[in-house]
Amino acid sequence: MVAVGGTASLTVSATILSKSKCRFNTKNPTLDFGPLDPSNAVARTASVTVSIVCNGSTAIASYLMSDDAGLDSYKMTHETDPAQKIPYTLSFTPSSGSAPKGVAQDVSIDGTIQGGDYQTAPTGIYTDSVTLTLLP
Repeated sequence: MVAVGGTASLTVSATILSKSKCRFNTKNPTLDFGPLDPSNAVARTASVTVSIVCNGSTAIASYLMSDDAGLDSYKMTHETDPAQKIPYTLSFTPSSGSAPKGVAQDVSIDGTIQGGDYQTAPTGIYTDSVTLTLLP
């Protein structure tokens, strides 16, 4: 019996960040989905824009933004019943890039909640706290 094998190509890449000091110009942004109506449970999106600026030794700065998935892995928790949760997703546009030194760059943070995820949720306020990280 002859064994049949195969080959595959793996692409490997890396991004070297500049030696710039990037920081948030926008302090404590809020991503608010607004009121959700379980009787009309459709996917809801929300967006907020944050401003960043990079300074340092290079004329063009490379940056990378990430988050810590919040307090419970992308789930908002009910204010009085911690067992009740509504999952959501987050994305950044752009999540990485380059910007001229000292020039503000806007990054959009977009969130989505699927209708089925709040269709049977108890009435109340749901929140989460996400830490954003900006490198370098």
